[in-house]
Amino acid sequence: MNPPRLEPVPYQVLRRLPPLFTDAIAGAIRADLLPPLPREPAALRGHLETVLRRPLPRAEVAAVLEAQNGAFEADAPALAGIAALRQPGSVAVLTGQQVGLFGGPLYTWYKALTAVIVARRWGEALGVPCVPCFWLASEDDDFAEVDHALLLRRRGGPLRVQYEPEGGFADALPATHRLTAAIGPVLAAAAEALSGEKAAAEVTALLGACYVPGATLAGAFGRLLARLLSPLGLVLVDPADPALKRLAAPALARELETAPAGSRAILAHSQALAAAGYAPQARALEDGVNLFLLEDGRRLPLTARGDGLAVRGTERVLPRRRLAALLGEAPERFSPNVFLRPLVQDSLLPTLAEVAGPAETAYLTQLRPAYALFDLPVTPLVPRASLTLVPRWAGRLLARHGLSPLDLQEERGALVTRALRRRLPPGAEERLAALRDEIAGAFGRLRGVAEEVDPTLAPVVGSAEGYVRKQLETVERKLLQAVKRRHQEVEEQIARLQDGLLPGGTPQERALALPSFLAQEGMDLLADLAAALPGPGFSHHLCWLEEG
Repeated sequence: MNPPRLEPVPYQVLRRLPPLFTDAIAGAIRADLLPPLPREPAALRGHLETVLRRPLPRAEVAAVLEAQNGAFEADAPALAGIAALRQPGSVAVLTGQQVGLFGGPLYTWYKALTAVIVARRWGEALGVPCVPCFWLASEDDDFAEVDHALLLRRRGGPLRVQYEPEGGFADALPATHRLTAAIGPVLAAAAEALSGEKAAAEVTALLGACYVPGATLAGAFGRLLARLLSPLGLVLVDPADPALKRLAAPALARELETAPAGSRAILAHSQALAAAGYAPQARALEDGVNLFLLEDGRRLPLTARGDGLAVRGTERVLPRRRLAALLGEAPERFSPNVFLRPLVQDSLLPTLAEVAGPAETAYLTQLRPAYALFDLPVTPLVPRASLTLVPRWAGRLLARHGLSPLDLQEERGALVTRALRRRLPPGAEERLAALRDEIAGAFGRLRGVAEEVDPTLAPVVGSAEGYVRKQLETVERKLLQAVKRRHQEVEEQIARLQDGLLPGGTPQERALALPSFLAQEGMDLLADLAAALPGPGFSHHLCWLEEG
């Protein structure tokens, strides 16, 4: 395959993006409302010096990461990155995501690739070892987000494969749920969906090697990422590991001691953002505690109540000193929420920047004032790469129908009509347009005569013109129907394009899973993207995967 060809597209032409994100990228928001959004590494020199001065448990964290990545069977470049993190003077670029089936949506991989690229290029520019790290959201209990994958098929539209264990996911988290025999039919369905593609056998074997009965969801996800991205230096971080929880205990303790101060600071900043016209992405509460208590496999949200903390929605109140003692004895019983997670990771790692998607950029912006409560500098954000992959087959169909990938945002019927018009006889469109102009001119002249004779006749002329125009539209419609009968495949091809590039009206990167594209393009796809991408995603890119 030739190197992918990238075509930048402004975010403003895409739909369904948070306004805060698009305005932040465009520089249209007051700087005091946002975390830093550096476009060049030189802008990070001050933050770099601050990060390098902070005391961190480098050796202890590195020891945990060595064990974790060894279990994920990571390659040497990732292990070398962990060795670098052990040493003073090194920094990290962080990102992360929920542990979705078969790697989750494509944007999961784009986050990881952005971290790899930014760490390498910006580290070189700043003259420091910089390590890309991926934080596994292995304690998120929203299984509906991670139990399925959407795969492309050559025929029949996308296939949603879903893992449904006997008895469901009761009393478990992705970090603890072990795959059952129910994963077998899911793998078989995936193999069938990918069949016929050039790398289908390799991709199917890879999924089967990672998603085995007995593995945890987080473990299978981590092994898949390690197989594909540890050769590029990506280091995985599993925060559910009790050994890492113990190292994170000081940050968790700070939240236990000071809550709801953090939540109130976030709420106040969220209100300032709302006053500027930006609805909050995540909900902060006046009495909120940005920490869960893990009990019997469930995450229990906490709220400040008097001198203690209560389990939200119940009358159960726990004294802070009792929770502090529990944290000292069993830190694995606690889990940070979406607001505390960035503060925990920055208390463990020398974070130069965090790679974030549009929604994350919005909620991390809400978090800005909470960093000071944890004696941490505000972490700069780097927008992840945002792509629409355009495989060779899609490129050929788009050219055939005179369409751009962006046109696929239109309603399908309108696209089919547009494509069918191209199949009218040569000059037909021009002749129809000329006829419309002739009708308008003729009735315009007739209206002038009518108004001279009797002004009340003008509406009669207007009605006659409308009738003739409708008759012409009927003729045009019948012409297109005749063309459609002769070119029935047009509708099928437009459907295939939308299924592949904008499935169900959802951006490709948010819906489709990577295995489909690995099977189509080959196992080097991610390395090819890493070589082609510019780094931070300050614009969307159409990524044309062209013939070799």
